[in-house]
Amino acid sequence: MSAFSIMGERIVKLNEVAQQGNIEAFYGIIQEDVKLLENIDELPFVDTPLHVAASAVGPQHVQFAMEMMRLKPSFARKPDLNGYSPIHLALQEGHTQMVRWLLQVDGDLVRVKGNEGRTPLHDVAAAAATEQQLDLLFKFLSDCLNSIEDVTIQNQPALHIALEKNKLDAFKRMVRWLRKNKSENAREILNWQDEKGNTVLQVAKSKKQTEASSPLSSIIYILKEHICVVNVYRASNTS
Repeated sequence: MSAFSIMGERIVKLNEVAQQGNIEAFYGIIQEDVKLLENIDELPFVDTPLHVAASAVGPQHVQFAMEMMRLKPSFARKPDLNGYSPIHLALQEGHTQMVRWLLQVDGDLVRVKGNEGRTPLHDVAAAAATEQQLDLLFKFLSDCLNSIEDVTIQNQPALHIALEKNKLDAFKRMVRWLRKNKSENAREILNWQDEKGNTVLQVAKSKKQTEASSPLSSIIYILKEHICVVNVYRASNTS
């Protein structure tokens, strides 16, 4: 059997114990190949034990994930075969506790880019419907102030995504957070154009034309009240 096949079998075993959250069994596998984690880390796209643990539910999986973060922190930024990091997977599965523990170890994970350049902030902005998710949104912003400026491959910051997905509570909270924490460049961020040249206000106007219930007036009010982008509003109405 080739060395590559042997490593493949060990990775499968490693991910099985990660699924169980069994730290003792993990070290049993490592005793067979002390360089196994290093070999996994050399792969550009791979399902690491941290990815597996982040996708699972249970306190043992949080403990297992923390052990992986201690031994191989680079796994936290490694994309799996679908382009997602462990924190992306934890978010997708709704594992808030896992997300918070990962951020406690490395707050900059908020800015790790996954499939289509989406960060965890983009993902939570697109899904924020509960108070728990909105609290997580605030934590992301607080842990990493500059994450609000990160854009996807469509050149969309989290503000654009929240508005497109009709997550207006998330949008409003991000605008208020901007005013308080990044007032010096809040207007620049709100006037940011996506790949189609649209600002958040132009996105709101477009949605108003197709969705009668879209509360464009409240969005305009928020923008004018907190950031005073009157000039952008006028430009959007004359375009």
